[in-house]
Amino acid sequence: MLLAAFVLVALSLTSDHYAAAHDLGVARVELREGEGGRYDMEVAVHADPELVDQRPGLPSRCTLDGPPSVFRRPGVAVLHFRFRCAGRPLGPGDVLRLPWKREGALVAAYWRDGTSRSRFFSSDPQPTGEGGILVALDELRSQPLAAADVARRYFLLGTEHILTGWDHLAFVFCLCLLARGWRLLKLVTGFTLGHCLSLALATFDLVRLPSPPTEACIALSIAFVAREALLPPGARRHDAGLVLAFGLLHGLGFAGALKEVGIGPAELLLGLATFNLGVEAGQLIFVACVLAVLVLGRRTPYAALGRSLSANAIGMAAVFWILQRIDLFLPPAAALGVPILLAGGVVAFLRSGRDNASFSPGGPKRAQFVAAATDPGHNGASRGG
Repeated sequence: MLLAAFVLVALSLTSDHYAAAHDLGVARVELREGEGGRYDMEVAVHADPELVDQRPGLPSRCTLDGPPSVFRRPGVAVLHFRFRCAGRPLGPGDVLRLPWKREGALVAAYWRDGTSRSRFFSSDPQPTGEGGILVALDELRSQPLAAADVARRYFLLGTEHILTGWDHLAFVFCLCLLARGWRLLKLVTGFTLGHCLSLALATFDLVRLPSPPTEACIALSIAFVAREALLPPGARRHDAGLVLAFGLLHGLGFAGALKEVGIGPAELLLGLATFNLGVEAGQLIFVACVLAVLVLGRRTPYAALGRSLSANAIGMAAVFWILQRIDLFLPPAAALGVPILLAGGVVAFLRSGRDNASFSPGGPKRAQFVAAATDPGHNGASRGG
């Protein structure tokens, strides 16, 4: 159990995209056809200098007008390319090569005849050996994908997102530390209902919140449940309503990831439903694994200590995420205090469980023994009784 918590925290802090939190490793590309063989192409990628400096590969008759214009927002860079194709416009047989090192790209093409198509292209190795993501324009002129293909694509994206979303997994891990049996089922159900609702609302643009503050609040929710897990069992609050509210926050994070991938109007309902199902499937897999580890861990004399250290590790990671994400929207002058706040938050979490007797390896009886050995008044009272 303790090892699982530290692996979760270590992976989250060493991941290349931990600041972005919900980066699916997918580039989003929009290709628009203009007059006279001119094209505009926007590429949204993670704001990594190595990614920003790369250029797309075009058919030999096409040339870029110059370097792209770059628009930056927290964690994302949007590159706007302009190019022109001589002789004939882009069409069947043409291939674009996207050099960005991503798991794939969702490409939406808008043609002069008023039609539009979107497809997901994987970064699987290509026979040409050029690497990158090859976009065959034939597939962007064809008919829309079958419903089964749409469902499969978004289900897998949802599963991948939850299983690589370290902050979501940390939250669910703490729920498993907080409760068992029906109480745990109630908490997980509340969390599920919350993020399903907010994911739908945000996908239909009924709710709009800026991403950086939302991500900071998600990290704050993790710190809260980690703190709850450090309390004695009788002092914990198993409030499904509160967990549902936290689920609303996490759903906004899911929505940000889904918008990063993009979803066409014709695929909206099916894509949203299957993405949500993928998230739930991944969550159930993770909960089953955590519960199996907890059951095995109960047979050791250090189970309670392991739970305490696990909650402390996740709590300190959550403090780090909070301050890191706040730094994305704080003015530079205010950001100078972030290291101090980080140190204070870590100390607070370390102190929160220090005197908690319920986490002693020997349980309450061992705590009473330690108190008797260190308190003369207690010893005297015991002998006098």
